[in-house]
Amino acid sequence: MALPEVVETVRMVAVNPLADAGPSLLGVIDYRGTIVPVLDPSLRLGVASRPPGLDSKIIISRVRGRLLGIVVDDIDGLVEGQPQPIHPDGSPSGGSLSCISGALRMDDGLVLIVEPALLLSPVEKNVVEVRSTALAAGDVA
Repeated sequence: MALPEVVETVRMVAVNPLADAGPSLLGVIDYRGTIVPVLDPSLRLGVASRPPGLDSKIIISRVRGRLLGIVVDDIDGLVEGQPQPIHPDGSPSGGSLSCISGALRMDDGLVLIVEPALLLSPVEKNVVEVRSTALAAGDVA
């Protein structure tokens, strides 16, 4: 993901599950007084998922004016470069690559660039909106 979208990285904390959230949306956390949805991007990326552990990290990112937490196993560092589109015409790819906006060629392989705005499905976006509003209003049922 692009660095301007990253707000902060934090250690794994307890995630409060949401009913009917779907497999990618783990739930929500309280991040500095703001309710933030947290998701596991592995299903969207087509890779095997493993339960987050205490050594996992959450990347807090800003997506269209809202915060989103993305669970990752580890963070290796920052990479500079100009990403190239995966498709010659620059159109988004389908399937598990639909959240990939491009790739950087590195000496040891490719680094895929994830587009955080495309990680949540429409159903998950709706669940987040409805439940976050209810939680913010104090409705914990």
